[in-house]
Amino acid sequence: MQRWLDAFGAALCSALIAIAVATPVGAQAGAMATPKSPKAAAKQSKNANGQGKKSGQTKKGNQDKPRRPRQPADAVRRFRTPDGSRFVLVPTPGVPQVQWAIASIADAATDPPAMRGLAAAVQQASLGGTWEIGSADRAREREALTKLAATQNALLEKPGDPTLMQELQAAEALAARLGDPRIFDRVLAAAPAHAPEVRVDDVVAIFQLTTIPSAIGEVGALLVQRRERQVLRNLPQHWFAETRTRQARYAANPLAPAYAELLALAMPRSPEADAAGPPGRAIPRREQAMAVWHATQHPSRTVHVLLGGFDADAVKAILDTTFRSTALPTPPTVARERPRAFTASRRSVVPGTGRRAVLLAWPLAKVKNPLELSNATRWLTGGSPSRLTRELRRKGRAKAVARARAPWPEAVGGRSLFVLEVEDPSGTDGLADLVTNLCRSLTAKAPPQGQLAQALRQVRSNWSLVTGDPRWHARDIARHVLLWPGQPLPKTPQTAAPGAVHRLLKATFRPHPVVVETRP
Repeated sequence: MQRWLDAFGAALCSALIAIAVATPVGAQAGAMATPKSPKAAAKQSKNANGQGKKSGQTKKGNQDKPRRPRQPADAVRRFRTPDGSRFVLVPTPGVPQVQWAIASIADAATDPPAMRGLAAAVQQASLGGTWEIGSADRAREREALTKLAATQNALLEKPGDPTLMQELQAAEALAARLGDPRIFDRVLAAAPAHAPEVRVDDVVAIFQLTTIPSAIGEVGALLVQRRERQVLRNLPQHWFAETRTRQARYAANPLAPAYAELLALAMPRSPEADAAGPPGRAIPRREQAMAVWHATQHPSRTVHVLLGGFDADAVKAILDTTFRSTALPTPPTVARERPRAFTASRRSVVPGTGRRAVLLAWPLAKVKNPLELSNATRWLTGGSPSRLTRELRRKGRAKAVARARAPWPEAVGGRSLFVLEVEDPSGTDGLADLVTNLCRSLTAKAPPQGQLAQALRQVRSNWSLVTGDPRWHARDIARHVLLWPGQPLPKTPQTAAPGAVHRLLKATFRPHPVVVETRP
């Protein structure tokens, strides 16, 4: 029965969106109006067919003509609502639905120590609803969750205590009876809002859904309630799922210990260095999880992107009314320092990886335009074989393969590292020095425009892939605005400037790198 209800809710949402999309916004009101008499009906039909009026005449206030966005497709609007939320409106004529994406930071600095992934886990738990949506009895559910949290905290002090284990099971069962995490999805479906999902991509968490222009106000009210009245139902299950995923990912990557060592050398005091090792097995307290939710979802820390065929002025007025205020506490300031250049080389060896490779990391020079960084990394290590790989093979490294990651780890404004991973099954003796010298010689002067053409084509190809799907496009814009504040929205790349690529790479490779060698 429950499975049928879930399927019915999803089908109802799709049907509502399909009906609303098929009916133009301005025609919806006219379709609902019933003429009072046959004479009125005939008159309405005559006007709808364009008869009874001279060509070019229109009746003032006629509601039958569909409304169209008044601004061109590129009239992007950026603004803050009264509660401080950042919004980006991307009117896109011809896209009848509205893609709504909310981006927030989910990096190591937002998580408590030894609890890497908590920001991602609370995002998943947020889909379980609010105190008003999904609760059979708000007062009793609050008491049950308080009891559950107290029992979990007691178990942290006395692991495996049989009495506490029984109390925990009873508290979990009571909380499950009093709160239904499936209701929020159904309420969204009735708005209508389709396909709500959370995606965590490295350091960015994005909550996204699809709706229609006429439902933006109602959906916005539900999103405000999700932010302000969050319960975090089933948080332990989401936390354990997140830690299992991270543990499996770490175990599957033979170079993961080497990357952890690289961060320990390059950014020893950063949260990222602590989080790069094996995921911890600590259990977060409920108050810790709520603190992470409040800090990441505060209006000052989020970016909303709406992309679709709507009137930007009308939508802005609705959002200003809906997102009026917040009761969330002001989040603490998070210090994210740019890695400093080293005056001498730092080296380390990590054995037991089963691989022969070197990892080199430089503090990434200041990035003025993310597109310049994309062109630079693809020019140096894009293609098969890449330019750096070809140079290594000319120097006798016939099996060497080079790859670049920048910025790594991802960080706001690119305040991070430029990392080269070079693998050579024949051995790593002298490989780090050879790579360092090649990087400096390759970037001694600006690359020819023709060499950048191939990199630019790949950037364009990726751009077309992302922007071809409105949902992907909205998500990409939200991610870009969050990570690159103050930068213009990405557009179709037209050209690559050799001088900009040259300056960025030359400044990056000028200091000494941090080097980690891996051995079988």
